Amino acid sequence: MPQLPGHQLELWYRTIGQLIKPLSEMQQNIGDPPNVAGWPAFYQLPLQHEIWVNSVTIAPRENVLVSLMDGFMLVLKYDTVPTSTANPAPTYTTKIDILEWVKNNVSKPSDPNIVINELVDFMFANPLTTAQKDTLKKTKLTAGLADSYWTQAWNDYLAKPQDAAKLKIVTDSLVKLSKEYLMKAAEMHLG
Repeated sequence: MPQLPGHQLELWYRTIGQLIKPLSEMQQNIGDPPNVAGWPAFYQLPLQHEIWVNSVTIAPRENVLVSLMDGFMLVLKYDTVPTSTANPAPTYTTKIDILEWVKNNVSKPSDPNIVINELVDFMFANPLTTAQKDTLKKTKLTAGLADSYWTQAWNDYLAKPQDAAKLKIVTDSLVKLSKEYLMKAAEMHLG
């Protein structure tokens, strides 16, 4: 671990502390693997070792992913400095910015088919069928409209990225796609 100033070191420990509970709910306890080799690969026989994804662990897995989409906020509290409106404790937010990710990693973000294909390829070990991808596109990304709807919305956003309405259209569609399907899909968790 790099040398950190005091407040950053506190942030580091609080962040790790915030992750311990959800990880233990997913039966992925830090420093407590099931054996000396760590966690078995999901494809090992005879049980495929997919039992760690079960009715008990699936909800916490989804919750962690969704909370990262919504923004995981830490509030640093100093014992020596009273928290008040005049002197609030610093806060730090960790968030998956799906819009920035698409902008920087998708080869042609204006094409809804490419957005779906590349997000699915990135997030899932196993491919989705063409029918599944088409359903995602229609229900989550283009709102049942033609592909040109997304293309126009993306191009409008790029032309005026500071326009809140244009930003909201593309962000809401990508967040809906991610939170309502990609992060809750069995393919995401079973790999």
